[in-house]
Amino acid sequence: MTLADTPLVDRSTRTIRRWVTTAGERLYADTGDDGWTSSRPPDLRRTWGTLLVTRCEVEPGLVMEWGGWEDYYDERTPRERMEQRRSKLEVLD
Repeated sequence: MTLADTPLVDRSTRTIRRWVTTAGERLYADTGDDGWTSSRPPDLRRTWGTLLVTRCEVEPGLVMEWGGWEDYYDERTPRERMEQRRSKLEVLD
């Protein structure tokens, strides 16, 4: 069994959908933002993957394997990517 065959969340698709629906309803009740009522598991999966790559600096290939993606799209601008890399070099000064 490979890493790709091992679920990160060992629950049924139905359970995950129910969790997302419940969370959306609670967030709507707390915030009044009806956008939460249309949240779906793919939305959360995409957000999770984006945060891992852009903020946690997890290698895109690993995130792709975990998330089941076949291609990678970095929504940051080239300038944002360059500035992030440059900030790492400042530590060496």
